[in-house]
Amino acid sequence: CGMGVCHCCLVKIDGRHKRRACQTQVRPGMQIETRANRIAETEAP
Repeated sequence: CGMGVCHCCLVKIDGRHKRRACQTQVRPGMQIETRANRIAETEAP
């Protein structure tokens, strides 16, 4: 939605859970974890 209403873009940013990616300005050095990151880590050999 790009407005922070639907909560479909929730990510972990700098260790803080449930942050809205669509409402967060990107800055150098940010650590962003998505659900896709967590799934890939569990499937890695």
